[in-house]
Amino acid sequence: MKSTQYPATILVVDDHDLNRRLVTAVLGKRGFQVLEAEHGEQALAIVDSQHVDLVLLDIEMPVLNGVQTLLKLREIYSIIDLPVVMFTANDEEERVVELLSLGANDYVVKPFKPDIATARIRTQLSISALSRLKDDVVRFASHDLKKPMMLMADIIDSSRDLDLASPQGCDALRDHLNMLDRTNQRMAEVVHGFLDQTRRQAGETMSPGKVDINTLIDEVCESNQEYADKKQSSVQALTSPALPTLSLDRFKIRQVLENLIGNALKFSPHGSRVEVHSLCRDNRILVQVVDNGPGLSQDDLGKLFLRGVRLSNRPTGGESSSGLGLPLCKELVEFCGGRIGARNNPQGGATFWLDFPSPCGQSLGDCKQA
Repeated sequence: MKSTQYPATILVVDDHDLNRRLVTAVLGKRGFQVLEAEHGEQALAIVDSQHVDLVLLDIEMPVLNGVQTLLKLREIYSIIDLPVVMFTANDEEERVVELLSLGANDYVVKPFKPDIATARIRTQLSISALSRLKDDVVRFASHDLKKPMMLMADIIDSSRDLDLASPQGCDALRDHLNMLDRTNQRMAEVVHGFLDQTRRQAGETMSPGKVDINTLIDEVCESNQEYADKKQSSVQALTSPALPTLSLDRFKIRQVLENLIGNALKFSPHGSRVEVHSLCRDNRILVQVVDNGPGLSQDDLGKLFLRGVRLSNRPTGGESSSGLGLPLCKELVEFCGGRIGARNNPQGGATFWLDFPSPCGQSLGDCKQA
């Protein structure tokens, strides 16, 4: 199992053709992609061979019944990785407790009631998706901390070789201390972002902040300048003035920009140039990260935001690549109500873009382009 795809895919497992087709028709009309299995062994084979977001599992079946199938699924997948909702004609407390204790996420009672069943299915899909997003944010931000820690180590090592008896050495040390201070501030922002996420998960109400997207772009470009310098490359913010502020989760969008700009530097050859543009277009605020690297193959363009997929391009400076970044960028941007995509540039290289609705309805003619 990888991640929730949209529309969500539900596997309906029931040995009665009429029941199975009825449920399939109802869920299909409500926007789900539905797969069918007649018994537990067939269900296990389907889950093993293709993506499934949730299993709707009948109990009384031949070959391998629902409880046996549930136990086998739980040997491989957790309740977060693959939610299982049981179909039961018996909603007695003792039976329900047994199913939940064996690893079922929830249950629906026969005869099938579309509204209730759909609500329970959507709830389990949402819980699963949010839990995975939380875990991914932890890994993502751990990556955000790793880069400044490595940078701080490089600054400290280079400072040891300075001649502090000379004015030039003292000036260089002052520059190094300033870089350490900026890097430390970035690490503090990541930690504070984690604390904000934790408060949200604990139920504390927190409204999205007002984000000046140009200021955020400037900050992220500056935080990546040392990395660019190490690759003899440049990163430059080319922003349009007078853009409206956006109601966004600043921490999430900063993580996205850090990843996109970091990737542009990581996969471009030494001496490259990365530009970050902001502008208004079609009543949306658009951010573009433009590089002059190798560009993207047609095969890569079709799977950029899929989890567990390694693209053909490789880092040009021996850096590591987890493959986590772009799929999570998509989830974070969409969580904030935006869109994200990529294209190749006619002159070479690639552009990754994200956009959000303009809060005041500004159009392209209202703003100066970058």
